[in-house]
Parts: sequence; structure tokens; C-alpha cells
Amino acid sequence: GLISTKGAIGLNPIKAEGFLEIRDIVFKNYFIYMQEKVLFDIEEGGARILLNYLFKKTKEGQEIIVTNGAVSLSDLRLKKRGEEKNFLHLPNFSIRNLGLNITAQELSIGEISAQQGLLFVKRYNDGKINLQTLMPMPESGSSKEIKSQGSEKPSLAKTDKQWLFKVGKISLEDYTLHIEDQMPYEPVSTSIENLKFIGEQISNE
Repeated sequence: GLISTKGAIGLNPIKAEGFLEIRDIVFKNYFIYMQEKVLFDIEEGGARILLNYLFKKTKEGQEIIVTNGAVSLSDLRLKKRGEEKNFLHLPNFSIRNLGLNITAQELSIGEISAQQGLLFVKRYNDGKINLQTLMPMPESGSSKEIKSQGSEKPSLAKTDKQWLFKVGKISLEDYTLHIEDQMPYEPVSTSIENLKFIGEQISNE
């Protein structure tokens, strides 16, 4: 990918603000760093990211803010290993007017839109769903599972404040849902096309 930025830096107080663009991101080039943590592969897909950023040191700590963010994905294709079909295809997916305030724990999105996507849901003959088998099972007897009583260290104090999420609009158009069921004696396959979903003013407030 290519990174370009334009901004200003101040020293008293410490402050940095500006514009950042990351384009021509090819997911397959970076997937090697996470392929052992998942059971699917990225067949295709690229992205472009635009945003304005602000980092400022304050008496209370630090302030990190992102405004006017935009993320666009193109031709994203995900396939479970050992399968022939992609379980997800997003030809066009975009996020507009993204805002993030890490200090205030707030995330806002003006609009999420996607067109002509495909989701493939498959139930195997053992009853498992393909979307439930995209992550490796945790190893039995791992150190995370074995904890002796009284050995846990007290955790650091954490804020009780929850992250606030707001989405102005979600628009999914011309989607296809393909379902395959291998549990019956004769497997069943069906497709639902031209699906459309629109949601507005979604929040966890």
C-alpha cells in the first residue's frame, strides 16, 4: 500500500494533527501475519482509508481523535480452507464519515453501505455451521485455562464507562444469501436473491 500524510506538529503542548491516506492496500500481502489464527483465507480484496487525525497531550493524559474517516473495500473474497466456494464476497463496501474519540470512548459512523454482496451459509452433516468454524478451537489444557486458586494477580483499575457506538445509516442492497444443508439424506441447496436492508440511527445509548 501507499501512505501519504500532511500535517503539523507542536511541542508545547505536544500535538500532532493532519490528514492521512492509505491506498492500494492488498489484504493478501498482510494476511500472512494472521493466517495461523484463523481457518479461512483471503482470496482477493483491497482497501483505501482516508482520515483526519488529532493527537494532543493534556494534563489529564492524552487525546486521540479521528474525524472525517472513510474506508472502502473492493472485491473482498473470503474462503474457508478446504472449501470450494467463498463464504463471503463484498464487491463494494464503504464506511463514510467515521469519527473516533479514544479518550471519550466514542465511535460514530455516518453511513455503512454495500451492494451486490454474497453470503454462503453451509450446515455440515454433523450439524455444525461453516460460519462457526472459522476460528481454531482453543487448545485443551492451555495455560489460559489452568489457573490455580489465589494465583491470579489483581487487575489494574479500569473505567466503568462503556464505549458509545452510533451509526447514522446502514444500507445493504442486492445481496444474495446462499444456503446449503448437508444433514438431510439428500442435501438441500437454496438461494435468496435481491435482499435489501436499511437501518437508521442505530446506537447503544
